[in-house]
Amino acid sequence: MGLSYQYDPGDKIVRAKVVGEYDLAEYADIMRELTSGDKFAVATATIWDLRGFDFSSFDIAMVNLLAKARSSYPERKGTIISYVVADPVGYEWLKMFIIMTDTEDTSDVFFDYLF
Repeated sequence: MGLSYQYDPGDKIVRAKVVGEYDLAEYADIMRELTSGDKFAVATATIWDLRGFDFSSFDIAMVNLLAKARSSYPERKGTIISYVVADPVGYEWLKMFIIMTDTEDTSDVFFDYLF
């Protein structure tokens, strides 16, 4: 999985991009960076661009694993998060993830966004 991010100080937002298949270790590394508070506030709004992510290998076990991993970062609770996906399959998986992490009030899924 290719995972990268950049912080936009003008818009005060993190733009993260995920390409390929899921890799928990890489996700954990990037979340440690996002929650360190070294470069920007821990609760900075984030756009996760998942249009290049391969949802074909995704299953409920991975959603559960991601939900459990998400709970490991309580300092991000309440952060506004947008997920951008390329297709209805990704859309439904992310909607399920949002429900499982009880973040419906601060997260949503979209098919596109403007940079």
